[in-house]
Amino acid sequence: MANITPYGLRMPPDLKEALDASARQNGRSLNSEIVARLQQSIEADQTVPDFVTPELYQQVKVLGQELEGLRAQVRALEIRTSGQG
Repeated sequence: MANITPYGLRMPPDLKEALDASARQNGRSLNSEIVARLQQSIEADQTVPDFVTPELYQQVKVLGQELEGLRAQVRALEIRTSGQG
């Protein structure tokens, strides 16, 4: 088993809710979900095609972050409203 360093992570409650929902959807623990997303982010940073300029890459990265934030908000709203009705 790999040597894994513990790390305390503080985050906004709405982000934690969204990550919890995503972890459940993906059949993972919260920790595994966070690790998978961080690994995916680092891998994505390392696989930029040659034709992508730094400016274009930055714009795409910002849009991707905004999209992920919107998806997290939708998931959080779905969780909040699923108990109503």
